[in-house]
Amino acid sequence: MKVFYISTYANPKIKNGNTTSSTLASKLIELNIDVNIVTCSADPTWHESLSGEVFNLDGFDVLKTSANGIPIISVGVPDAWYQHTLDESTWEHAVSWGILFFRKFNPNIVHLQQWQNLWWLLEAAQRLNIPTVYSVNDYGMTCQRIVLIDGEGNPCNGEVSIKKCSKCVFKGRSIAGKINEIVVALPGGQPILEFISRAHKFSNITSRSVNLPVKRRVELRIERSRSILSKLSACIVGSPFGAEVMIKNGLRENAIEISPWFHTEKDDKLPITVEPTKLILGFIGRISPEKGLHILLDAVSRIDQQHELHLKIAGEVSGHYAKQLYERYKKKVGHATIEWLGWLSPDERADFYLGIHMLVVPSLCLETGPLSLVEALAFKKPVLCTDVPPMKWLIDTFQGGIVFPFADTEKLMKVLQQLIDGDLKLTELSRKIINPPNLETYSKRVVDAYHAIS
Repeated sequence: MKVFYISTYANPKIKNGNTTSSTLASKLIELNIDVNIVTCSADPTWHESLSGEVFNLDGFDVLKTSANGIPIISVGVPDAWYQHTLDESTWEHAVSWGILFFRKFNPNIVHLQQWQNLWWLLEAAQRLNIPTVYSVNDYGMTCQRIVLIDGEGNPCNGEVSIKKCSKCVFKGRSIAGKINEIVVALPGGQPILEFISRAHKFSNITSRSVNLPVKRRVELRIERSRSILSKLSACIVGSPFGAEVMIKNGLRENAIEISPWFHTEKDDKLPITVEPTKLILGFIGRISPEKGLHILLDAVSRIDQQHELHLKIAGEVSGHYAKQLYERYKKKVGHATIEWLGWLSPDERADFYLGIHMLVVPSLCLETGPLSLVEALAFKKPVLCTDVPPMKWLIDTFQGGIVFPFADTEKLMKVLQQLIDGDLKLTELSRKIINPPNLETYSKRVVDAYHAIS
């Protein structure tokens, strides 16, 4: 069985990202699945040049190589095909090329692991009647803003319409973004944007500009997502909420496989967390506004401490948001101490979890089921997280911790105070944890799904 596994985060040596794509691909190969990862030359996670056999397919280079024993096919398609929303002619050109690509290699199954802008390959496979699988790692297939948070910062229920989603996108854009939206909607607006983009002094403004009116972008996304989702052979989602969102957008109920992310921890007899004299809280992941680290830091800064409290922050400090938090809370957060660990490799993550008493996931987006949450539970570490449906389901299912209301710093602060005062017992929370799926279990579910549709 030959599976083409599409992922733009497939680099086994990826930095500032997780290695789930390459880890799962390696395991599937162990289970005798002929997996080839299909990625894109525009993928920013490859920090080294790739070498191997190169051939031309209808004007574009295709590179066949390998990394860590995984066959890799990197397609050198135009940057225009790697954009958030493709116009009609560009989409059709991309899909037509994808049909030639699949005819060249004849895969039995096409599995889109990371939505990131290569979803036109799913349509190409479906036009050839090749069985298709989609793993929902974000909501980009159905949500123009990807995170299922509206333009005012509130959670969305996943229901889409041109009017609703267009307003949401516009409200969520910066001042420059709103100007972009207004100009592109004008008659002759696109040539104006092209002229501005050619002016060097405006390059920073136009680097993220859009060239289709928001209503048309939303309309195209709705049409494409409903077409692709309705024809999927299988869809792997991390929670019932994720399944509901996909069903609202055209997915058949009998195509759903609900399976949370996996962990790779092999020791299932790790000690439970004991009551500490110094409480150590951890945060791990991308340090960006939607991950809500500022909510945690604000809550900690306002705590009336009775005992020692220490924070471990794992994630690269890059970008304005992260640097701003680092400068403000470089060594102290109120009375608490803080340690900035930078980005951690998979090997370093184990030591991180072993070195904390509780993980905090204060996300301000509707996570599909964060890897960090599953990993923490595997290490018997309770989790304190936002009560968005996917994470609340994980906490309820694996009895792994406590939730607090979305973006509610006051409630988070009160829970932390209860932990410090001993009113909430970490030992009891840790003892209740049910071990989440490991790589072996998750991989076998994926293989079963492949066999069911092939």
